[in-house]
Amino acid sequence: GIMKGFAPDYIGPNDTATLKMRLVSTFDPNAPTPLTLTGVSYTDTLPSGLVVATDPKASTDCAGTGTGGKAVVTANAGTNLVTLSQATIPPGTNCVIQADVKAPATLGAYNNTIPANAVTSNQGIPNQSAASATLNVVNSPIVTKAFENSSRNPGQANKLTVTITNNDPNLALSGVALTDTLPAGLAIASTPGAGTTCTDGVVTAVGGGNTLRLSSASIAASTS
Repeated sequence: GIMKGFAPDYIGPNDTATLKMRLVSTFDPNAPTPLTLTGVSYTDTLPSGLVVATDPKASTDCAGTGTGGKAVVTANAGTNLVTLSQATIPPGTNCVIQADVKAPATLGAYNNTIPANAVTSNQGIPNQSAASATLNVVNSPIVTKAFENSSRNPGQANKLTVTITNNDPNLALSGVALTDTLPAGLAIASTPGAGTTCTDGVVTAVGGGNTLRLSSASIAASTS
């Protein structure tokens, strides 16, 4: 069989994600005559709008009859095809094929499916079920920062405000996290007075330290 997914599965327009596919043999390695699949191959056609990235970083850990005893992955930049050939899958094992893909400028959910029977082998045994994954192209959040006062005397405290804007009109963000490391010479005040208006957000700021952290925040669509 075959499984697939994108990492990450939410990215901004024209950004890059890694398409990962896993071939799995469910045959019993302890059978009287264990069945190894050879010549395993398939072609994954990306949905309209997605293309192989400029630097595909195509790779596999599948054994095979290609160079170095590996299967062969073909993913040419700018095309919509990722192809595996010459793979060998021993019984009870699995292996991974991956390549980077580039998102289009248009927001949306891009579903990528390898149909049933698309994976072939010399033994004539195909994948019985389709494998699908969705890459969601959304507007990236925007982060801005400002000090309350543009100048301060040495040793005086100043308030730093970090604003995270969810720039997508439809998607609510959850699990939002941010780490802001102050430059040399600045430190968190002894009484930090740290807080956030972000729903469920947790702020960590230790007096004398140089790191401000936000975690577990939720930001509704088109809000800050």
